[in-house]
Amino acid sequence: MSEQRVGIVTGGGRRWGMGWQIAMGLANKGLDLAIADIREDWGKEAAESIKAETGRRVIFVKTDVSKRDSVQAMTAKVIAEFGRVDVLVNVAVLTEGWDNPRCDCVIVARGCESEALWIQMVGRGLRPFEAKLDCLLLDLQGLTHTLGRPDAAATYSLEGAGITLATSADVGDRLCKVCKAPLGKSLVCVGCGKDHTPPVPRALDLELTDWQEGWEAAKSQLAPSRVILALAGILHKQELARSKGKLWKPGAAEFRFQMIFRRRPYPNEMAAARNMVRAAQNFGATGDHA
Repeated sequence: MSEQRVGIVTGGGRRWGMGWQIAMGLANKGLDLAIADIREDWGKEAAESIKAETGRRVIFVKTDVSKRDSVQAMTAKVIAEFGRVDVLVNVAVLTEGWDNPRCDCVIVARGCESEALWIQMVGRGLRPFEAKLDCLLLDLQGLTHTLGRPDAAATYSLEGAGITLATSADVGDRLCKVCKAPLGKSLVCVGCGKDHTPPVPRALDLELTDWQEGWEAAKSQLAPSRVILALAGILHKQELARSKGKLWKPGAAEFRFQMIFRRRPYPNEMAAARNMVRAAQNFGATGDHA
């Protein structure tokens, strides 16, 4: 078997997304790659651009990660092409329900405010397997300090937080997000007064709809160009960040657009993209789906 390392990056087709950036980084480190994405146009473009810039072998495999048959077919194609897989990068996909007990290293690069999701993500590497002695956890966001060790004793419930750490000894390593003072079981830091109470979801008197449903309806109604579609996707990410209190720097959306299309967006393109985002957001409230 060849000693050349091989990686799979799911969701790596969007040039403005984390998956594409990780794929480029892996290729620059010498890995051959398979880009798995549901969008064939974006996926092929990503594979070709990464191959051209790094000189590595890069293929695209159209994959719907929500369907087991599609994932199995993708894996079989990658094995047939490269003969091995050394690194699997999932971008908001394999956080739970994915079972590969051979996995002995988990790198968490995303943020998380849920103890349940935190345990699920790390649990991908905690399953026992023959000759497997341990699992290396690389916590790049410091979640161990805010949510506790994933192997600590926990209390499970169908109400409230769902999963809470069992005793004060288990949460002794939790630190304040501001001053880094030990929190213990307290939700309010005694050092700086920072309140760490988990946010309570806000209920709206609207029918629950999937964002993707509204997005597809807006695409069908407005028939946007590829440029407008990409820009609207960037603006939607900006809105999501704002809703979580994480404001982008001024001009960040335009900069991401420029990274993809090598130019700044025109005013009419910004207006059209904002209109598409509003149409998708208002889909659940207008009754268009009825």
